[in-house]
Amino acid sequence: MILKWVNDDREPDEVVLQRDVASVPTDRQDATFFYMRLMKEQVRRAFETSDKYDRDWFLFMARYYNAVLQAPFGPQLGAIPGVIPIAKDTIEDRALAFVQARLADRMAVCKRSKCRRYFFRTAKGQQYCSEKCSSIVHQAMNLNWYHSSPNSRKNRTRTPSNAKRSTANNTRTR
Repeated sequence: MILKWVNDDREPDEVVLQRDVASVPTDRQDATFFYMRLMKEQVRRAFETSDKYDRDWFLFMARYYNAVLQAPFGPQLGAIPGVIPIAKDTIEDRALAFVQARLADRMAVCKRSKCRRYFFRTAKGQQYCSEKCSSIVHQAMNLNWYHSSPNSRKNRTRTPSNAKRSTANNTRTR
């Protein structure tokens, strides 16, 4: 759920079905979409940081924005100084709490420049979101080495002694 949500680049008002918000007043709809954007931004920042303290803070803020969003009085509750709303037993809060408690150290962003997807590592040191991204990067590195390295078969130069041997071998076989 979290990965699907943070990897979706659409705005919340494009994703939410209009029938779900038809009965909600327009100002409340705007506040809802605003807090949904803030939650998504905080979770993305948690994926992008390598500092554990910052990651925990970003996930806490995402849970806070979810609580403000779920509060029966709306965003006004979150604006009261010293009040920290809690959205207990909502699907989003349970998912964020699980990520914060169990998966926070596995959060990563794909290192392939054209991908940049958010993912949870399945192996230590994993840098790419999938085998496909990994193979694309490794093929590009191998191709770059082939074209630029003096040790590649393409860039080896023949020495005069090698040239003599090859011509001597050609004359013997004829």
